[in-house]
Amino acid sequence: MEGSSSPEPQRGKARIDLRWIPLGAGGTGFVRMNGRAYEALRSRLERRRPLALYHTALEVHAPEGRFVIENAWPSPDRDTSSRGVVVEGPVFDRRIARFRVFRYEVRR
Repeated sequence: MEGSSSPEPQRGKARIDLRWIPLGAGGTGFVRMNGRAYEALRSRLERRRPLALYHTALEVHAPEGRFVIENAWPSPDRDTSSRGVVVEGPVFDRRIARFRVFRYEVRR
């Protein structure tokens, strides 16, 4: 995550920061390209200007440590434990979620 402007929590206190990260930041461009294509189509159908798309993450500071929880597109491999995946779900419709491209991961 980018540097935090918030101070570290005091002993016994917790804090949660919401991070907004531009879609595809730090990647190969595949996610950014597909996100822009989707948003261009969607905005045209809705007769509006295309919007910037973001990926989100929660940064949790607790007495037990710092944890980052993010919602992300699944990686191509099925080794979910190496990425800290705690749950997967459908992106659009449960019937097509059997295809990895239509699922998301929540990672810790």
